Amino acid sequence: MSAEAVREEVRRLWTLCFEDSPEFIDLYFRMRYRDELCHTVSCDGHIVSALQVIPYDLTWAGGRWAMGYLSGVCTHPDYRGRGLMRELLARTHRAMYEEGYAVSTLIPAGRRLFDTYAHAGYAPLFDYEVSTWETLPPVCEDDEAPGSLTVEDCKEDIAEAYAYYRTQMATLTCAVQHSEADFRVVVADLRQENGHLWLARHDDRPVGFAVAVPTTEGMRLNELCADTPQAKQALVANAFRHSQGRLVEALHPVRGEGTVYPLGMLRIINAERVLSHYAAVHPDVAVRWNVHDDVIPANQVCYTIYKGTCTREPSHVPSAEDLPITELARRLWQDERPYMSLMLN
Repeated sequence: MSAEAVREEVRRLWTLCFEDSPEFIDLYFRMRYRDELCHTVSCDGHIVSALQVIPYDLTWAGGRWAMGYLSGVCTHPDYRGRGLMRELLARTHRAMYEEGYAVSTLIPAGRRLFDTYAHAGYAPLFDYEVSTWETLPPVCEDDEAPGSLTVEDCKEDIAEAYAYYRTQMATLTCAVQHSEADFRVVVADLRQENGHLWLARHDDRPVGFAVAVPTTEGMRLNELCADTPQAKQALVANAFRHSQGRLVEALHPVRGEGTVYPLGMLRIINAERVLSHYAAVHPDVAVRWNVHDDVIPANQVCYTIYKGTCTREPSHVPSAEDLPITELARRLWQDERPYMSLMLN
């Protein structure tokens, strides 16, 4: 099957399986889809299961890791229950190992799928927090000159907004990082939703950032970050103006300020690479783990972490603790509060 034919079949499958608008599907297959990122399973001469591996970087404990984000994971309704997606995920994970990925992530399309992906080695690690305002928050006391703090809607030139956003994301201990090219895809989708990209300035210096989307209740800020409480309040106030004073909610990393919701899952693709970094940044940790991974044989060995180094035995050791690949991800990341946002989920 030609690449063009594959693309058209995957697009038809996407349209059947997801409730996305034709405009979003057009944007996805124009700006995000690439032939070499697509993995499929065919039956009866047609593609019946598909996904795309979108490359990102994941920053964690001072390192930067090649991460594959699984997008558009779907199976034709008539072919579900046959294990085709399990087969596709296993084949994709082995290919990702050969391509040099360290981890894989995804966002389940519904709560029931969290258990499904757990069987494929994924752990629910990415949460986000929602802060909600029903009225405009009180004015923050500060010594800024009147009118010195402004908020602008970035209509065309988004480079400065992206540079500020990138700087903010780099401050997080563990986060999915967007390239400028990917950020432009996010903004293109934002425009289709009649959304806004806001940049707060103080004395012409960027001090805050928000991605705003109108909702039936008011306005949702899919990302909100700021250098100061004043800049944050200015962005929230701007959202109230655009929502005619109705409800405003903001999604952000977990900080103990609002309600926490589960979002994404992570699977370790290259255990040795990940554990070597973990050992280097935790020189006081001494453990021995028999890692179990039925999909990627190279991961299924015994790892010893001691005095900042990680070594591997060719087979499992009876005295070591048995650890499924899913549990290994929990052990390494559950206290890191991993964060992802703006993923077009």
